[in-house]
Amino acid sequence: MRKRHCIPRLAGVACALLVAIAGASAQADSLLLKLSTHINGTTPGDATPWVTADFESTTAGTVTLTITNTMQSAEYLHDFLFNTVSTFNPSNLTITQTGGAATPTTINQGEDGYNGGSQTKAGLFDVEMTWSATVFAGQDTAIFKITGTNITAATFDAFSTVSSGTGYLAAADVRNIQPGGASGSIGTQTAVVPEPTSGVLGLIGLAGVSSIRWFRRRKSS
Repeated sequence: MRKRHCIPRLAGVACALLVAIAGASAQADSLLLKLSTHINGTTPGDATPWVTADFESTTAGTVTLTITNTMQSAEYLHDFLFNTVSTFNPSNLTITQTGGAATPTTINQGEDGYNGGSQTKAGLFDVEMTWSATVFAGQDTAIFKITGTNITAATFDAFSTVSSGTGYLAAADVRNIQPGGASGSIGTQTAVVPEPTSGVLGLIGLAGVSSIRWFRRRKSS
């Protein structure tokens, strides 16, 4: 009798472990940053998020980054900044543009090396992308392939270095904010982690059903 009572408990533990593994997998596979926080200067009048940055793990050691300017067409990005976790040297990244109309003039990499200009006021970041005037306009995207040893989307879930308070996961310098053509900086301190994919959820459900059927067969025997 004791063995039979242990079976459903073991099945429950197994399902719980599957759920935990699925959650960890989802977190490592995708990281979505929504820049909806005004930091300095003029606040964009458009609906938030003003900018999104989606990090997606693809193959081993490869992440696709898609940056989207969701503001009106006149408002453009001058700088975009993000970080790597402290255990990774950002200088070891290889960043190559693979799509999108907005091609940066420079991509700089170095631990705590960039502040996006003195007016950004979001701390020190590890990677800085810079565009010429009007190149990264509203509704445009820029897509990059990022490679590095053992990197995943979670590699970029890190805050900028600040002298006090909380840093930012990513920040941007926005120019020609309408009306008036002023500039300002925006950022985010929150990462959006997606739910487990439907395939993972299906496996969890199948494991649960299989455990119940196995227990019923053992009980009837």
